[in-house]
Amino acid sequence: MGKEWQKVKLAIALLAIAIMILLGLTSHIFIYWQELPTLLADKQSFGCGVVSDEDSFCGTPNDGLSEHLGHHLFEQNCQFCHSTTDEIIIGPGLRNVALRLDTSLIKKMIRNYTNLVEAKHPYATKLFLKYNETVMTSFEGMPDDSLNVLVDYLVALAKQSKGDLIYHNSLKIR
Repeated sequence: MGKEWQKVKLAIALLAIAIMILLGLTSHIFIYWQELPTLLADKQSFGCGVVSDEDSFCGTPNDGLSEHLGHHLFEQNCQFCHSTTDEIIIGPGLRNVALRLDTSLIKKMIRNYTNLVEAKHPYATKLFLKYNETVMTSFEGMPDDSLNVLVDYLVALAKQSKGDLIYHNSLKIR
């Protein structure tokens, strides 16, 4: 009985730690979303700058996009289930997702993937079945600015190997 009780206590402790981590991440993501308009206004804090009155850039040719604001959003919201390579974690790797899908579909999938599956969207349904009917977390509360920056980052990842300049939503990325 003593060993069983120790196992129960250990399980409770691990569960408590998991809950604390989840709550910490959730509050951190919420705070980050609330601060995003300020962060976008002060792009310098993320290695970004202004090219002209009309154009801005994030990242540099040498930093591998690690300073792109979308990289930070990806790390906080996506990397638990997706990689920026072809590696499968829980869901598919997103290396060239912006070459395979239109950005409007990517945004819809991020906002509420389940709605697309329920509407029997062919690509969403294919992914749903391929990944053992795993449901992607919906990000309906993500501000449009955040969503646009995140998708810009995915576009930049897809184009990075070609060294192209990418113009998307008035954000110039190299």
